[in-house]
Amino acid sequence: MNFKKYIKYTNFARNFRSLDSLIQSSGQNLLILLYHSISEKPLPHIAPLYRHRTVREFREDLAFLLKYFKPLHPLELKKIQSGEKRLRQPHFLITFDDGLKEVYTNVAPVMKELGLTGLVFLNPDFVDNQDLMFRYKAALIYNKNRDANILKLKHSDLNIIDKKAIELGLDFKDFIKKEKPYMSSEEIQELMDKDIFIPGAHSMDHPLYSDLNEQEQILQTTNSIQWVKNKFHPPVRTFAFPFTDDGISNSFFKNIKQDTDFTFGCAGLKMREQEGRHLQRFSLEGSEASAADQIYNEYFYYNLKSFIGKNKIKRN
Repeated sequence: MNFKKYIKYTNFARNFRSLDSLIQSSGQNLLILLYHSISEKPLPHIAPLYRHRTVREFREDLAFLLKYFKPLHPLELKKIQSGEKRLRQPHFLITFDDGLKEVYTNVAPVMKELGLTGLVFLNPDFVDNQDLMFRYKAALIYNKNRDANILKLKHSDLNIIDKKAIELGLDFKDFIKKEKPYMSSEEIQELMDKDIFIPGAHSMDHPLYSDLNEQEQILQTTNSIQWVKNKFHPPVRTFAFPFTDDGISNSFFKNIKQDTDFTFGCAGLKMREQEGRHLQRFSLEGSEASAADQIYNEYFYYNLKSFIGKNKIKRN
């Protein structure tokens, strides 16, 4: 079932169903939002890949969320999982992937103003601007030569990406030094001390997990979780899959169970997995549509899928 085939019906459905009623009928009282960066201007390492939200749009997103949902502190996830806390009203949780500097400069002030606490997922190889994720490198190359094929390269093609940069006279180290695209350890620690963001893991260097064997997946995961634990001592151990959790096996989750409290995918609204320890997120990025339209459509689609049992991810 394709979402795009049904999205045109949402305006019709909205005449008969409010968002409150859609949330109630879905049974999904926790909406976890996924972002990467928030910026008023296009970012050269991101613009060729996806459209991020502006600060104004982010404020509007949060204003809408606070109208229909209550904010959830990440530490309350443990109470929900144990059954100590039941969500009788809709709640939302904000998460950011990659640990980009705009989380500190643009997002944190808004979160602090509104009294919100979120999760930020880090790649240890990039914290403190040690290196740049392969997709961001490819985006910088695309800005130079406009060859869309560069955007199709994988984590395993890093040598090709670096070689192409040299051919074009593009110095990634110079870009990192000047732009500092990632947060520093000190900035991350400050956000945790102020209870604005709790750091979690996001793999060591952001590969697509479907390109790795299970042992490689486990190492990327456990090593990054351990790094975050040793560096920041977060009160809850969390991990978000880079790109997607599509195709991840049950045996993988079994192998990392002792290393993390919660894991996160990005497949939109879905039923919780792994005894409530694996949660899916919904992204508002990539579209100019308002949070109201996107969230309404997501709940409408979830209810639509419930008729054919497509609300839970099946794993081997």
